[in-house]
Amino acid sequence: MMLDFFIKLPFSNNFNTSPLTVVQKAFLAKIEHGEYKFKENHCLCGNLDKKHDIVISSIDSIGVSINNILCKKCSLIRLEKIFDDSSLSEFYKTDYTELYIGAKYINDEYFKHEIAADSRSRRLFNLVENLGIMDDINNVFEIGCGAGWNLWPYHKSNKNVSGCDYGIDFLKYGIQKGMNLYEGAINKNITSEDTQDLIILSHVFEHIADPITFMDEVLSLVKANKYIQIEVPGVFNRKKSVLNTAFQLPHIYTYNKRFLINLFTMLGVEILYIDDEITCILKKPEKWQYCNNAKLEVDTLQYEYCRVKKELQQQYFKKKIRYFVINILKFLKLKECIKTIFKKQEHNEL
Repeated sequence: MMLDFFIKLPFSNNFNTSPLTVVQKAFLAKIEHGEYKFKENHCLCGNLDKKHDIVISSIDSIGVSINNILCKKCSLIRLEKIFDDSSLSEFYKTDYTELYIGAKYINDEYFKHEIAADSRSRRLFNLVENLGIMDDINNVFEIGCGAGWNLWPYHKSNKNVSGCDYGIDFLKYGIQKGMNLYEGAINKNITSEDTQDLIILSHVFEHIADPITFMDEVLSLVKANKYIQIEVPGVFNRKKSVLNTAFQLPHIYTYNKRFLINLFTMLGVEILYIDDEITCILKKPEKWQYCNNAKLEVDTLQYEYCRVKKELQQQYFKKKIRYFVINILKFLKLKECIKTIFKKQEHNEL
């Protein structure tokens, strides 16, 4: 493979030339001083042999020293170490929103942007409509709902909406908009089992350390023959480079479509829709029951490893070329040319 000659792993991924913010410096100091505790994170396929692990990145998008590992046995990308439970809870309460979303508070302008006609929330809503299942849905629950922008189209369509999250300021805004939102993780005293027609997991699933146990809990909330919508940053997303969207400390796993198809099949759910971006719609069967002995079909995923590695190398190569051109233009003081050429692409990466 030609790219193997030009691109050595792990990626340096040092394209962010902007100086660290005060918030980022404070967070990195917390990591350095041991205020957050880490634990080992083994692959979901059960591989414990490090000879099957390839380090593809050793730093996250804001400068945290953390390894992203590509498993040669199953093609899954994972963080080598993750926060322990108490550190994870503290992280989402105090640091996550401002660090990785870029805002700690929400206002009307922010919310309008998130519910615009070309927004993610509208795209997710349209997918459900296009599948022709909207009439089957009355109760909608979102895990990691933020201020409720993904719930808003359903709220405006007179559906019963609810959601949970850790960001209290965002939640308060959504509550003021008339939505039933609460702080924290899933609370079955509030969101009972077998009550939901649709559960939304938009950029949540990649944050979950034990996705199999988590999906078991989520499916317990869904009525039989009803739905779960999942969206995660996918390796083969042609709209946004996974190098920009996925390699972050909060993202425990970076999935590809074939791995998720294998995982969802193992969990015994029906896949109504899935694409490379990755957005999918799942359906809970009439008599769903999780099989404790179920295992990933690792043999079918080994070939995907080469595709994932090649895709990452191509994205990285394009990124290197792009920044090389930018630096040449800067050297020639062609700033306006830079803005014209890359304005649209920069906007897509934010």
